Amino acid sequence: MSSTAAKIFVASAPPLARIRICGRGAVERARDFDQMVRCLIEGGVRNIFIDLAGCVLLDSTFIGALAGLAEEKTDDQPRIRFHLVNAPNRILDGLANLEVLDLMTVGGDFTALSDLPEIELPLQNVTRKEAGELCLQAHRTLMDLSPANRERFQSLVRMLSSELDGNGPR
Repeated sequence: MSSTAAKIFVASAPPLARIRICGRGAVERARDFDQMVRCLIEGGVRNIFIDLAGCVLLDSTFIGALAGLAEEKTDDQPRIRFHLVNAPNRILDGLANLEVLDLMTVGGDFTALSDLPEIELPLQNVTRKEAGELCLQAHRTLMDLSPANRERFQSLVRMLSSELDGNGPR
């Protein structure tokens, strides 16, 4: 995996958790993020504050994974609510451009979590196929959110689908 992959730190006190993303929130960390959020949900977390002060980028795969988690429901209620804190304008603009920002709250008070010890989420090795599957699902999620995203990502989704089916370039 890339040496420029984001560092992700987690602190949890159910029903709240804080995730701090430092660096590039990109495809290399999207699967780790997804799995960690699912573990937090299973542990009773319902609100996650994502601290983006040290985040320089969220790529479309990471944003699609985030959107997919934000859209999951149980009994017509979101399984998890994301609160973005300390988010740079360029990240908020990217989320808005992909029509994901409305799935989250911008701001919020996470001082109750500020004294909790953080753990760094280890970078897992991901096979090319696993990365491709996550990338495909993330972009399908983004395409479901808006016609502009359908137009923007249809070629990528077609290429990923073909490659994962064994019919595309290696």
